[in-house]
Amino acid sequence: MGRSEVTGSSPIRRISRHGLVYGVGIVVGKLIGLVMLPLYLHRLRPDDFGRLQLVEMTIEVVSIVAGSRLAVGIFHFYHKATTQQDRHSVLSTTLGILLITYGVIGGALYLLAVPLSRGLFDGDGYVTLFRLAAGRMVVESLILVPSAWLLVEERSGASVIAGTAKAILQHGCNVIFVVGLNQGAAGMLRGSLIANVIFGVVLATLMLREVGFRFSPSVARDTIRFGLPFLATQAATFISTFGDRYFLKRSADLATVGVYGVAYQFGFLLASAAYQPFNAIWEPMRFEVAKGPNRDAIFARAFIYFNLVLLSGALGLSLFVKDALPYLASPDYQSAATIVPWVVLAYVLQSWTGFHNLGLFIAERSGRITSANWIGAIVALAGYVLLIPPLKGVGAAIATVLSFGVREIIIYRSSQAVWPVRYEWTPVVRLVAIAFGAFGLSLLIAPKGPLLAFGSHVALFFLYLAGTWAWVLSNDDRNNLAAMARSPRVAFAAIRGTSATNL
Repeated sequence: MGRSEVTGSSPIRRISRHGLVYGVGIVVGKLIGLVMLPLYLHRLRPDDFGRLQLVEMTIEVVSIVAGSRLAVGIFHFYHKATTQQDRHSVLSTTLGILLITYGVIGGALYLLAVPLSRGLFDGDGYVTLFRLAAGRMVVESLILVPSAWLLVEERSGASVIAGTAKAILQHGCNVIFVVGLNQGAAGMLRGSLIANVIFGVVLATLMLREVGFRFSPSVARDTIRFGLPFLATQAATFISTFGDRYFLKRSADLATVGVYGVAYQFGFLLASAAYQPFNAIWEPMRFEVAKGPNRDAIFARAFIYFNLVLLSGALGLSLFVKDALPYLASPDYQSAATIVPWVVLAYVLQSWTGFHNLGLFIAERSGRITSANWIGAIVALAGYVLLIPPLKGVGAAIATVLSFGVREIIIYRSSQAVWPVRYEWTPVVRLVAIAFGAFGLSLLIAPKGPLLAFGSHVALFFLYLAGTWAWVLSNDDRNNLAAMARSPRVAFAAIRGTSATNL
């Protein structure tokens, strides 16, 4: 469904409708990954997984130089454009810019694969990993803009179908290369490269057939002007999010990096299952909502509903990770369970920042976002130096929490200063307190035996849900949920937006 078909429908209803579609698609993709994860973790030793992590992190740095954040202005300039032709120019011009920058930087990375292998792994044995990663990075330039095109046009079904098909193809290739041919980390990279090539070409072709290709110098200047500060922002974000792997390798070994990388997969899972479905429709829509008369009410309510999903997912992962890890990974990875709650908390704070930064986008104060990220990066670096040597992976995760927390405070205050929104914090604070209370009880109870432990975690999660029902949800929220539970037909009608009531 295109954007024109939903103009005029309630923003909250649109978030619900498209968010459900995105959510189902992402959950399906993650379920595929979750089913495959034990297979990979039983085939990859912790040091091999740690090596893959370091290559992936290096590619993240290189993609920053290539301009991955130049695409951040698509949603802003797309909604700012007044004609369909101008909106199409935003898409095609940004694609052209990224094809050039990714091609040049990716080629340089391919040529520098030997010194990178020597610098990170003390030898030439892993040159292939960097060259495969370089090829994958170049092809990603074909995916970034078409993916944004599907989001901004609110084509949730097409976006989900493409993402699910890509996940199936990638994991299928991984099975061939990692399990069948026993290629380890190189097999993982080959699988993702093949999937990126196929879907990058298909998505870019479909987008250009509809929007055409028109390179606009004025759009290019605006995109670069708006996006350049975010290159520095992304560099700071990299330090806060991934820089700890390099400190862990120096302070411990590649196996420690691998265990920490597995713990981080649960943070990625929270982001994918809770934040991304919401953000997929909210990110392009929030610029439209910002122009409306009821923007404060919509933003406040959306933030509460967002946290209901986000914090429920965070608590679930923190409670059940010890129950799940023995089935997901070999015994070498089990210590990741103590790191996961800290990583999940960090991703809650990061998700809040993604919600609260709108005012700085509206005011085009991207420099303040860059400053906040660099302050967070400095906090992270200090935490890595002080906490990783004594605490290893747990210390790295705590440093990340501190970094993301400082960044969230700065972003929130800066955004409120230039474009204030009246959020309803009381329900959110109550929700946070209930979630922390349930997790704290899990640490105090800690029964012996896997069955008793799992049962206690189930009971605590239901206790959290009961507390949320009693102290977080409003009467209207409870009545709506109860009505939907009594009548699936009402629920289906609400999702499809057939209700006569608008927010």
